[in-house]
Amino acid sequence: RCCVYTHTQVKLYYTVRELSTFAVELWALRALRGEVLISSRGKAAGHVWLREHLRANYTAAWHEVLATGEVDAAVQTPAFTSRWDNYWLEGIVWLARNLDIDGIYLDGAPYERSVLRRLRRALAAIGRSEGFKLDLHASCAGNPHLPYVELYPYLDSLWFGEQCEYKSFSPAQWLAEVSGVPFGLPAEILGDNSDQWQGLVHGMVCRIYPDPWRCNPRPIWEALDGMGMQRPRLLGWWDAACPITVATSSTVAYGAGGGSGPAAVASVFVGDEHPGRPRVAVAIANWAPHEVGVRLTANWSALVSLGLAAAGPHLRLRARPISGFQTTGSWALG
Repeated sequence: RCCVYTHTQVKLYYTVRELSTFAVELWALRALRGEVLISSRGKAAGHVWLREHLRANYTAAWHEVLATGEVDAAVQTPAFTSRWDNYWLEGIVWLARNLDIDGIYLDGAPYERSVLRRLRRALAAIGRSEGFKLDLHASCAGNPHLPYVELYPYLDSLWFGEQCEYKSFSPAQWLAEVSGVPFGLPAEILGDNSDQWQGLVHGMVCRIYPDPWRCNPRPIWEALDGMGMQRPRLLGWWDAACPITVATSSTVAYGAGGGSGPAAVASVFVGDEHPGRPRVAVAIANWAPHEVGVRLTANWSALVSLGLAAAGPHLRLRARPISGFQTTGSWALG
């Protein structure tokens, strides 16, 4: 409740694939002879608690030492091939009905769209269809969108992390394989503060993980709020309507089969907090491992169409100081 009082949203980690040995249903599920607990093909393995108590007919998953000194071990469960599907769905509905939570964090989603369709219908039946968030996290093994894209109509946000070699991705790979832009979903970065340069031109910042020293998006949020960018419109570097273009003589060879291309790109955010007086922010990212010189060119007629009535060569760009991200500066356009 402290989180509710401070206007902080709470999403619970609630996934499939593993089941805690603290679950009161464990022994009943074990009696189902492999329908819910995946039987092992070899010797008993995993934490000593599993080997001593379950002994056989299980497959070990992770284990965690709790603050009390107790060990929370886990066993593997099938991903939506049994009656366990119904139990998982009813568990979320129970949480939504009885706890003041804002959504669920899905660590992977190894199921068909029919499962999330059922979940959304069940939430609607108890009056939680609006505002209940489903947040998907997955690794970047291959293109992470491919296994999950059929679920996107039922999701609210994405967070692709492990195995994401962000620094080797080209701008096109960031757009197509990391960001949620092509699918109309917000996304975040599982990385460090330096990854936010490339992320921001795709409308992304870090999520605070594992701690705010490695990845801290709050100074960027504060700066954007101060510029009236609480719900901005993004005109990305890939969009012909983007009114700012970058010219640079530097090219870079991208990793991960991304080919080569310009070292820098720019995207534009248009704020709508002040009707009739829009604010425009330009995000620039450099893919080279060193500083590069760039020239920014403005499409003045496009800026005027966005509401900047005084757009012209006299305009200058001013960078606000953002802790851990950038220093102050001022540059001419053109």
